[in-house]
This record gives sequence, C-alpha cells and structure tokens, in this order.
Amino acid sequence: MSLLDIGADLLPLVYTYFIADKRGATKIWRLVCTAMRDVPGAKEHPSWLRAMGVSSALVQYYCECPVKRVAINKCWCYNFKHEILLAVCKGGVPAVIFLIAQWDLFKMAPGLNGSIGAMEKLTYTAAKAGDLDMLKMLMSMGLVATRHTYFGAARSGQLHVFEWLFHLRKLRVKLQVSKVDDLHPSCMHTYHLPTLERDCNIHLYSQVHPPSELKELRHPAILGGNPDIVWQLCTVADGKESYDMEEWYAYILEIAATHDKVEIYKRFHEAIPEYSYILEELSVHADLAGEHGSLKILQYQLDHTPVLFEEGFNGWAENLEVLKWCVDKGKMKINAYTLETVMKSMGDTAKCIECMEFLLSFNCPKKHTESDNRYADLYDAAVEWGGLDALKRIEWLYAHDFPLVDPHSEAMGRALRDNQLVLVQRLHEMGWTLTREVLERFSTYTWWMNNDAQNWARMITNPDPRAEDEEDWLGCPVVQPM
Repeated sequence: MSLLDIGADLLPLVYTYFIADKRGATKIWRLVCTAMRDVPGAKEHPSWLRAMGVSSALVQYYCECPVKRVAINKCWCYNFKHEILLAVCKGGVPAVIFLIAQWDLFKMAPGLNGSIGAMEKLTYTAAKAGDLDMLKMLMSMGLVATRHTYFGAARSGQLHVFEWLFHLRKLRVKLQVSKVDDLHPSCMHTYHLPTLERDCNIHLYSQVHPPSELKELRHPAILGGNPDIVWQLCTVADGKESYDMEEWYAYILEIAATHDKVEIYKRFHEAIPEYSYILEELSVHADLAGEHGSLKILQYQLDHTPVLFEEGFNGWAENLEVLKWCVDKGKMKINAYTLETVMKSMGDTAKCIECMEFLLSFNCPKKHTESDNRYADLYDAAVEWGGLDALKRIEWLYAHDFPLVDPHSEAMGRALRDNQLVLVQRLHEMGWTLTREVLERFSTYTWWMNNDAQNWARMITNPDPRAEDEEDWLGCPVVQPM
C-alpha cells in the first residue's frame, strides 16, 4: 500500500505526537517525510512537494487540520512549517515556496518577515545548495541574508551565489559610506526573479547582513575548495589598510595544505610575491600535509619544491597512507631511524605494526650504519607505551629478529622505572640478562624506588639476600615470595 493512501491512519497519529512532542515527534515527522520522498504521486495527489522530501498529502493534511497553533513550550510553535520550508529549499523549486507563503496558515507564522531563529537556516540552505533563484525568492519574502548565508555559499563553493551576495554587500557598503538613511528609496534593491517572471525588492540595510570581517569567510571558502571564491575574497580585501595580504596568503596556504585543497594551494603558491617571508615557510606545509593526510598537496610539493619537501617533511609518522605514499611515490629514504620514529609516534599498535611491516617490505635496515655507533633502540621506543601495547610491540620486534642492544640500554631501565614487571620479565627472557652490575648502575638513578619490578630484578640477581655478605646489597633486603 502506498504511504499516500494511509493518511487516515498514519497522518493523525504523527500529528498527535508531533504537537504533544511525544516519542521524538520531530524525528517521526522527518522519518515520514523521508519515507514519502520517493513514492510516485497519483494524478489525484499533488506531487509538487514530493520531489523535495515532503509528501504533498502530509502538507495538505497539516494545512487542513483545525489545530493551527502549537503552543507547547513556545519553541515548538510553527515548527512543522519550518520543516516544510526547509525541505522545499533543499528541493530547489522557488515557485513552491512562494505558493506556501500565500497560505493563511503560513501567513500567521512570525518567522517569515525576518531572520528569526530557525529561519536563518532557509537562506543558508538555499545558498549552500547553489540555488540562487530560491535565495532571491526567500529574500523577496522578507528573509535575511545573514553571515551564515555567506558561509553557506563559500563552504559549498557556489561562486554564482557568492558573487551575488557580495554584490549586495557592495551596494550596502556604498549606502553606509554615503550615510544614506534607511528610509531612503535607494535602500531598496530591485532585481528580476525569472521564476515568477516579475521584479522583486529587498531592503539592503535590514535584509543584507554580511560578516563584519572578511577574515571570517576565509576558512569556509578554503574548505569549499573553489579557488575563484578565495581569490575574489582576497581581491576585495586587497588594498584595505586593515589587512596584511602576506598574512592572508600564508593563512590560505596553511589551511589549504591542511585540508588537501590543491587547486587553492596551487593558485596562491604561484602568486606568492617575490622575496616574501612565506617562501621560507613552505617546508612547514609538507609537515601539515603529512600530518593530515593531504596527498595531493604532498604530490604538488614534490613536483614543484622537491628540496623543501625532503627538508621539511616530518608529519608522516601517524598516517599509514601518507607513509606508504612517501616511500612508494615520494621515494623517501628510509632507515632504522624511520622505524624508530614510527614506533615512537604511532599510538595505535595495530597500525604501528602494519607500518613496520610495510617498511620491512622495502628492505628498511634494522640498524643504523652511521660511523658514530648510533643505534636505534626500538625496544625502548616500544616499552615507552607501557602495558599490553608495549608487550605486543616488543614481541613483534623479537619475532622479526630486531637486534637486542646493550642491557644497559634505556629499554630495561624504562621498564624498571615505570614498574612494568611483565615487560622486565619478558626483556630478561629475550636477552637483556639482568646482572648485579646492571642493577647497581640503575640503582644510582633518582627513579629507583624499590617497586615491584625492581624488587623482582634484585631477587633474580641475588636469590639468597640474607647471606651475610649480601645483607646490605642495594640498601634494602628482598622479601622472598611465599
């Protein structure tokens, strides 16, 4: 049975719960709208709202219902009307919202003559959807283009909407500069609305409220990914004494690198002024791109600034996909220090092991080869995580034949310091054989507190602590286990 045919049973129930705000009534309303969205409308059922996510039968039922004012906690008054309008805005048929506005039911709604509360979402939704005709229709009905409307157009990369909104902003600024009174006829802006085939008017003071600072639009514009919008924003800001354009360029490049907006990054990278301090900071962008997985930015840097790429790239360690790209595509040099960095920086043990296995598949050396005898103590890097994670990591290292270093190394010392008894025991079994000499060295450190791990270490190196010549060994007798 079609949902359009069960209005007698379903719609009264939904409406009853809706006005009483029971059982998540708003959620029920939205579920019904979603369920009815794709139901084919018969000839006897108007279908001009069906494609917009709202059943025309449901809308008609609400309009004909005798209860027209919902006054529960006030905040729910006319809420269903806002839901219908919002759905229409998403659907993109301005003529429909014009018809709805003519109904007596909606003429009673106080939100249609200004941007009050949820009504801000309507112009924002239309701008974000790129439906300029819908936005013009909403404003012809009295709604306001707020800062959120500008954000919506910028965030979704809708250049044509953004340009129209900035045109309104320009007209408004001219009026302000000329100190024109808000009652002057020039405050009314007239434009043609093709949907209704007539001219409409909006008030530039009361209906156009752009962001007070152009800086507020930079971030959503960059996230929108349209370089033309970001460039136009900079064009408007350029020449104003209050804006440092070098700082703008640096900010745009940084955010673009973070969010992998390569087209924006390319446009502004090519436009960096000669001798700008920004050129000295380009290597930082590789770090940001690596940290946030911006592979397109990394590829662009590798193609255009390979020297800076190699010098500045340090942010890959916590992102497996970035690491794979750098080794496979970027031909990044890998060595034992690479393995050590992965072990130290990746908190997810499973991903860490996957990275290590990937590096070994490229024959990454397990030992440092520098002449100064520098070694990579991967076991120490593993023990640093503590607990089960550390145990899994040292077991993996041992199973893959990573070399054991001097028992005086930091791995055993760290485990003893942090009272990681299981790790101390396992390291001892692996080859860090605890001896009296080793413990005497560790006992001189300030972290030696005679904890459980340290007492166990003394016990196995001195199994008979009550012998006369051993009573004062390390200054504390060991209590033998029962």
